[in-house]
Amino acid sequence: MTTELKLCYLDEAGNSGDNLHDRQQPFFVLGGLIVVSSKWREVNRDAKDVIRRSAERIEGEILAALETSDAACARWAKRLLRKKKTWGSLTRKERFTLRMKIENRLEFNFEVHAVDLMQGRRDFEGVTLPTRIEIAKELLDVVEIHDLDVIFAALDKKRHSKRYRWPDPPQKVTFMLLVEAFERYLKECDGERFGMLIADENSDGRLLKDKLSEYQEAGTPYLLGRPIRRIIDSIHFVSSHDSACIQLSDLCNYFIYQRLKNPPRRYAQLERRVMERVSAQKRFP
Repeated sequence: MTTELKLCYLDEAGNSGDNLHDRQQPFFVLGGLIVVSSKWREVNRDAKDVIRRSAERIEGEILAALETSDAACARWAKRLLRKKKTWGSLTRKERFTLRMKIENRLEFNFEVHAVDLMQGRRDFEGVTLPTRIEIAKELLDVVEIHDLDVIFAALDKKRHSKRYRWPDPPQKVTFMLLVEAFERYLKECDGERFGMLIADENSDGRLLKDKLSEYQEAGTPYLLGRPIRRIIDSIHFVSSHDSACIQLSDLCNYFIYQRLKNPPRRYAQLERRVMERVSAQKRFP
């Protein structure tokens, strides 16, 4: 029997460092999108196709917004020209330069960050809500078409701070829980399964590498710790720009975080689609 490797693409939400009393970010969530190695090429191709089409789709809306929305133009001009100006106050040369820089960014440097997508910020400044929701739907279509599983670990920061006199950092605790959830997921798969962790390079690489190595050697700590035998090698870090799977994971994690933080509201349908893909989770406390 051929053994397939389960690739778990990680992304986080609600990171406010060691601040356990941030009202705007009450949870720390670490989520993983699981892709079987034999399906990686297809998943990556389909996700990249959606991302590329999305860039082409929003270009017209952004360029139109430059002329109709002072706020949108000012934000784009500040980012790309270092000048916070409205369309009417830009020179002809500045207008041409701004358009070219936007077109170049969307063609070569565009990626989907869930927060920016759903809140209409940065590369989605000037893009209408219906268009942004449609992009989210198409990305989740990729997750569903390929029957990808989602796992996550979540920490309630306030309750964590009350439970311990000297609480461990949220990222450390949540990573441990995620490792345990992934180990359990691999154990429950049919046959002998092994997995590997892949994370956005913006994460705290040294901490996570050291902790995973510690867990592989001695198991996870605390009273109900467990041996980690199926997660192999170290945790690997990639740029989200270069990994469509990291961008998919980021989107799923965003909706998990929103479901934990708020009652289902505007994006209830999208949140439900993601929660239906969840195969393993751990919450603390």
